[in-house]
Amino acid sequence: MIEERTIASRLPRARIWTAMTDLDRIGLWSGFARCISTGRGVLEGGRTYVCRLEVAGDVVDASLCVTALERPALLCLRTESSMAVVDERIRLEPTAEGTDVHYAISATSSMFGPAVKMWLARHVSVVHGGLAAFVGDEGAIDTRPSLQSVDTDATARDLRR
Repeated sequence: MIEERTIASRLPRARIWTAMTDLDRIGLWSGFARCISTGRGVLEGGRTYVCRLEVAGDVVDASLCVTALERPALLCLRTESSMAVVDERIRLEPTAEGTDVHYAISATSSMFGPAVKMWLARHVSVVHGGLAAFVGDEGAIDTRPSLQSVDTDATARDLRR
């Protein structure tokens, strides 16, 4: 299963990136209800997190690995669960009007029966809907920086814009 979608946002790329990589806000745009980190509270390249996926009432424990991270343009995630291995790529591209958010997903499973296909389709729908709400004209992005996600004064100033 491979699917790609694009969402247009009026928000600046840096603002979306800062909010999107904050572990406290991951549940606002993804299928994850919660991710645990032993380090900082932001997604970091090469790190693996223990997460709980919640899609349409189904709860699955999973590991989330950040396979690529290029600030503030590219975030690639690999989620491994009992259902499937899911690779997601989110690319943020600046435009004259704001940012285009490109979302791509591919999945493999040793048990690609009807139940897994339905679960994956719901996952794509949840993430796409969550991303659309999250990046849409102020959307669900919390404009108050969390203590974990602010690394510099410049980042904090960008969040207040």
